[in-house]
Amino acid sequence: MRVAVDCECKLLQRSLELFLEQYLVSKDECEFVVSDDKNRSYKNVFFIADNSPYLSLPFSKDELILALSKYYYTLLNSSNLSEKKVSLEDKISRICDEFKENIIKTIREHNG
Repeated sequence: MRVAVDCECKLLQRSLELFLEQYLVSKDECEFVVSDDKNRSYKNVFFIADNSPYLSLPFSKDELILALSKYYYTLLNSSNLSEKKVSLEDKISRICDEFKENIIKTIREHNG
């Protein structure tokens, strides 16, 4: 299980980073993102909040790991990630598109 953490609440962000230290990877490499914001635009988001279907506040480290394991298992089974391998050409194309967007954004910010 490879996860990234992206929370608005800095305290929750740091707590999750400590709890999930052995599972943390960058957002580009992760299988899903753990967040406290429903509006994050990631493909797979494990949402933590008072009214979340995945995990409500407060929680313990054990509750977190168990909930993440269940989510990950469901994610693997429902989306059949092994059958949806993206071709090398598609990956390179996506990376180039993201790079182009970042360059354009940087130029626009610089020209203000």
